Amino acid sequence: MPGVIFGLMIPTFIALGVFHLKKGPLTYMKGFFLYTLFWLICDLPIIFFVPNGLEAFQDFWLIRFVSFHLGAFTLFYFITLSYRNLELMDKLKHYADHDPLTGLYNVRKFSEMIREKKSAGSSYIAMLDIDHFKSINDSNGHPSGDKVLKDLATILTLYSSNHLLCARYGGEEFILCIEASSIRDAYVAADLIREKVESFPFQNIEGEKIGRVTISVGIARLEAPDQLNEAIEAADRQLYTAKTEGRNRVNIKKGHSHTASS
Repeated sequence: MPGVIFGLMIPTFIALGVFHLKKGPLTYMKGFFLYTLFWLICDLPIIFFVPNGLEAFQDFWLIRFVSFHLGAFTLFYFITLSYRNLELMDKLKHYADHDPLTGLYNVRKFSEMIREKKSAGSSYIAMLDIDHFKSINDSNGHPSGDKVLKDLATILTLYSSNHLLCARYGGEEFILCIEASSIRDAYVAADLIREKVESFPFQNIEGEKIGRVTISVGIARLEAPDQLNEAIEAADRQLYTAKTEGRNRVNIKKGHSHTASS
C-alpha cells in the first residue's frame, strides 16, 4: 500500500499540481530539479514505512529515480496536451459561434438561440443598418469602415442583456431580439441605441473623427421561435421604409404604434 501511495498516486498529484501552479514554460532543468525534490519526498518515507525499506531503497533507488521522472514527465506531457486540446476546442467553438470582426454572435448562432426558446413570449426582431456605410468606406478606407463596425458592436454589447440579444447579420447590418412588453417598448429600446450611435464620436484608424454616423432600424414581432425568418422579413421591410423616409430612425409596423425619427 505505501508503494502505491508514494509510487503512483503522489507522482500523479504532483504532475497535476505542477501543471496548475507553473508560471511560464517548464524547462527540462527546472522540471528535473522539481521532480528530483518530489522523488526524495516520496521515496524517503519508504525507508521507514516498508519492511526492510533501507535495503530496498539501496537496491532499487536508481530504477525508482528514473521511473519516477519518466512517469512524472509523461503525466505532465499528457495533462498539458489534454488542456491544450480543450482550449483549442473552446476557441473553435467561439469562432464557429461569433463574427470574427466584431466578436458578436453570428447569424447562425443567433438563429439557433432563438429557435431554442420554448416560446417567443413578447419578443421583437430588429434589423439595424448603418446609414451611408459605403460613403464611410469610400471616404475613410475599409480599415476605418471595419473600425466603425467594431465600435458599433461595442455599443450594442453595452445594451446586451437577458432581454436583448444582438448579432451581426452581415455587412453593415445587425440583428437584435428584444424582449419587451409591447412593440412600443421595443421601439424605445432600439431608439436608445440609435441615439447612442448618433452621439458616439466615431474615428478612423488614425484617430481622426469621421463625422456623424447614424443607423436605421426596422422592428417586427416574433410570433414564435420557429417563425424567425418571417419576423426578419417583416423587420427588413420596416428597415427599408426607415431608409426611404430619411434614415436615422426606428420604424415599426403601422397599426401597432407609430414610426419615429430623430
